[in-house]
Amino acid sequence: GGQALITVSNHVASLDDPLATAALLPMGALLRPSALRWTLCATDRCFTNPAASAFFRAAKVLPVERGAGMEQAGMRAAEARLAAGDWVHVFPEGTRSRDGRMGHARKGVGRLVAACRQTPLVVPFVHSGMDAVVPRGSALPRPGRSVRLLVGDPILVADLMRTAEEQAWPDDRLYIAIADRIGAHLHALKARLEDAPLSQVRQPANIYCPAC
Repeated sequence: GGQALITVSNHVASLDDPLATAALLPMGALLRPSALRWTLCATDRCFTNPAASAFFRAAKVLPVERGAGMEQAGMRAAEARLAAGDWVHVFPEGTRSRDGRMGHARKGVGRLVAACRQTPLVVPFVHSGMDAVVPRGSALPRPGRSVRLLVGDPILVADLMRTAEEQAWPDDRLYIAIADRIGAHLHALKARLEDAPLSQVRQPANIYCPAC
C-alpha cells in the first residue's frame, strides 16, 4: 500500500467516532466505504454480543482487549490496515475523559506509527462540545448542540524514527517519544480551540524507564 493516514484526537463521548471523524469528510465520501476510517474499540464496549460484533466489524471497527498489551490481535490488525495504506483513527488516551481534560497519549499510538514501513501521515484534531451532544450514559445524540472542531498540521515523526535507528533505541523508548510528541500537539491544539493559555491545559507525559 501507499502512505498510511493516522488521525488522532481527544475522546470525551461514546460517539466521538463516527460523529467527529465524519465531520472531516465531504458528504460524498460518507457514501463510499473505502473512503472511511478504520478505528479500534474495546471488546467490553463494542463487541459484547454477536449482533454488536457484526455491526461494528461492518463499520470498520477493530476489537482490542483492555490490558492485553500491544501484541494482541486487534493491534496487529490495525498495523495490517496501515501497511495497506489505509486510514486508521486513534484516540491516543485510550479511554474517554470523565471531566473533559485530556490525559496523556499512551504508547500504543506510538507503536502503530512506528510499525509503518513508510512513515505515516499523522494528522491531529481536537473537538469541544461532544460531551453535550452525547452525555455519559446516553446512547443517542441530543440535537441542537454545537460542536467545535480544529484540525492541526501533520505531526512530523521521521526525525524520531531516524534517531531511534541511529542510536538503537529500545522499542518502548521510540513508542513513548512518538506518543509524547502526539500528546503535546493535541494539548497545544486544544488550548487553541479553547482560547486558553497552554499552561492551563494538562500535559502529562509518559516516563521512559529502561529498568522497568
